[in-house]
Amino acid sequence: NKHINNKIIITTTTPKSSRFNDANNFMKSSIALLLLTIGMGECFVQNIPSTSYVGTDRMLASSSKTMLFGWQRNKKLYLDDGHKLAYDMYSINSNDLVVYLPNLADGRFSTTSNNVEDWCERNKSNYICADWFGRGGSSGKLMDATLTRWTNDIIALLDYAAPSVRGGAGGTKAVFVGNGVGVWVTVLVALKRPDLVRGIVGLGGDPDFTEDLLWKNLPEETKDKIMTEGFMEVPWGGKSAVYPITSSLIEDGRKNLVLRGGRDSLDITCPIRLLHSLDDEEVPPTTSLKLAECVKSDNCVIFMNKFGVSTPYRALTQVMDFSKGIATEHFS
Repeated sequence: NKHINNKIIITTTTPKSSRFNDANNFMKSSIALLLLTIGMGECFVQNIPSTSYVGTDRMLASSSKTMLFGWQRNKKLYLDDGHKLAYDMYSINSNDLVVYLPNLADGRFSTTSNNVEDWCERNKSNYICADWFGRGGSSGKLMDATLTRWTNDIIALLDYAAPSVRGGAGGTKAVFVGNGVGVWVTVLVALKRPDLVRGIVGLGGDPDFTEDLLWKNLPEETKDKIMTEGFMEVPWGGKSAVYPITSSLIEDGRKNLVLRGGRDSLDITCPIRLLHSLDDEEVPPTTSLKLAECVKSDNCVIFMNKFGVSTPYRALTQVMDFSKGIATEHFS
């Protein structure tokens, strides 16, 4: 048994052919009911065949395993280079999946991620959110964190954690909800692996921010310090926020600029909803307008609030429905 964040996970091992399966299932149900009765929090039951190997952070099992449903917090994906991604996952018996890509400041724990989690629970959708390489619970040095790295990590995570979920049109995998830099990474994933992206919801997206919003507005002495020392904390926007900017992020950003090609220059055709605030002091709303112009999708709608960005519930519902052919109108 594991007790994680007030959640009980019961793991039992059952031979493939066992006359005791009925008794085993009765035992698991009885334990679950007992734990819930005494107030131990949420309880999830998983049954792992005896041919499987279960590790603390990863599961290597035969295709016959019973998947663990419910919340699985602070999981780890070990990458080929030895680094690890920390991620949260909500699993349910559904062919829908939402991937939330956070901004640089918040990581995977924020009001926005809570909103997306809530939507997934209410709408019976799987959910995944990871900390970026070099941030939060994921390993790596900030100096090595780049758009290319983050893009490849997200692709690896989806290929590993949700290999069989493909509920979108044409077998596409997930609706991406990107926040800030998460929108930029979403675009890069969609260009590199269109099979993974069935729809996009962007929240204050900042594609090309390193060049258009940051670099061109920095004093020359600040630019020199970033490029010679490799790192500097830079104030950005009208608020008191300070962001760690590295030379590797600037140089890699130049290799991944996406808003230079003009109308229909990005081969992205999935449903898209972009939410942006007119009072955004860090990323002007014209950035979302440019992105909408560059994508080929003709099902792209921009929502602009005068103050703040609204919760993504309506946009997420629209994109999810359009991506599996339920919706018939662009507005609802």
